[in-house]
Amino acid sequence: MSYKVEKLFKVDKESFEQYDFKEEDKYFFFSDIGVVSSHSFLGLIKKLFKYKKTQGGLPFVFFVYEKLPYTPLDLLEFKSAMYLHSNRNKICLEKWAKLLTIDLYNRDVISSHTYREFFIPSMTGAGLEKFYFRGKNYEQLVRSFAFHYRRRVIASDHLAITKKTGYEFAKYFYDMCIKIFGMNLFNKYDWHRFFDGGENFFFKFTDQRNVFSNSRYYKRRELVA
Repeated sequence: MSYKVEKLFKVDKESFEQYDFKEEDKYFFFSDIGVVSSHSFLGLIKKLFKYKKTQGGLPFVFFVYEKLPYTPLDLLEFKSAMYLHSNRNKICLEKWAKLLTIDLYNRDVISSHTYREFFIPSMTGAGLEKFYFRGKNYEQLVRSFAFHYRRRVIASDHLAITKKTGYEFAKYFYDMCIKIFGMNLFNKYDWHRFFDGGENFFFKFTDQRNVFSNSRYYKRRELVA
């Protein structure tokens, strides 16, 4: 089932507040240079490849392909390259940028979410398997973590969270990390410190490529422009 590229990379309210986007920003993605946002897909590509005004439109297009680590044969499979070839006399750079965004997503150069892995080695036998979760921001990570925790608990009633909402469980687990595991998570509830502060040894960063290859839940979207 196809999915609109605009929908996957759309700025949501929680992300707008967390990353302090500009009022006009409509789209964003995650990349090696961090979070990239803009009012258009062409704006996203320009920021990702550090566009200079002196480059102009079409020279910038060729500059982008030169910077990518792909052979000419690889590029023949790019939707954006096919578009250029079939529309030589009437190229819309915004359309090209949307298709290039799809190409980069399909090759894991960019991602629509940030991904984490949760694993407690000693708890596998108690019914808790490792799992992946994701979010575009910390609020989404909280909900995703609780959702997948509930999914992956196999047995063990003392681990069950069926009577708690996702957010209630995340807070419960946060408190447990302090009281039982002695983690330095002093500011309640600092989700940045909880997931990415280095104190919580249950979580680690992972990437889209790894998750799509190994997860039974997350799969790559088939995007259309």
